[in-house]
Amino acid sequence: RLEGQVLDDKERPAADASVVLQPGDVHTKTEGDGSFAFDALPGRYYLYADSGELYSPRASVQLDSATEPVILRMIHGTTLLVHVLSDEQPIAGAQVTLDYADPVATDANGVARFKGRWPGSFTASASAAGYAMQYSRVEIEAEPGGVVEQTIRLSRGAPLSGSVVDESGIPVAEATLDLRGYPTDDVETDALERVGLRLYRPPLDAARNLFWMGCGFRSDA
Repeated sequence: RLEGQVLDDKERPAADASVVLQPGDVHTKTEGDGSFAFDALPGRYYLYADSGELYSPRASVQLDSATEPVILRMIHGTTLLVHVLSDEQPIAGAQVTLDYADPVATDANGVARFKGRWPGSFTASASAAGYAMQYSRVEIEAEPGGVVEQTIRLSRGAPLSGSVVDESGIPVAEATLDLRGYPTDDVETDALERVGLRLYRPPLDAARNLFWMGCGFRSDA
């Protein structure tokens, strides 16, 4: 069992801070006294914590029967501002993610704020209804209390429709269409029989061709 405590930048117990155990990206929250615990087997682990504008540098722990509780001391991190635009106009309500962090919605000025970020390389993504999702690499250097800004520009998507048929030209019922190129829910045709056919597409900002069984479909975008 791996136990420890998280302290803020003033050496006070940090309640409700997020603690991550690696490998495995196992998450937990601290108690009111800043304590936390993971059920883990003996071995090498890495830990870090964050809360609001604070984070702890990653700690390396060799867990065995003699391991003492781990103390994670948080410091001020960097604030990342992600601007989401289309045609140089801000998009309010866009969903922005930063690696495994919870999505953050952009405000009326098209800005999403991520506080307490630690140094490293991250992948940010932005999506909004009617727009194609875009990704951007973000580099954050060690600058406690600093601000890093990143802009992601979205392109409008295009409606996509069509039919799925078998080799005889007969419509296929309840075929699953796997829309490759963007994270999206699978779509099913609205008829009677499930089959295992697949429909593929590239991103909308690339060539707009769809392929199935060697036959091409083209969107009107």
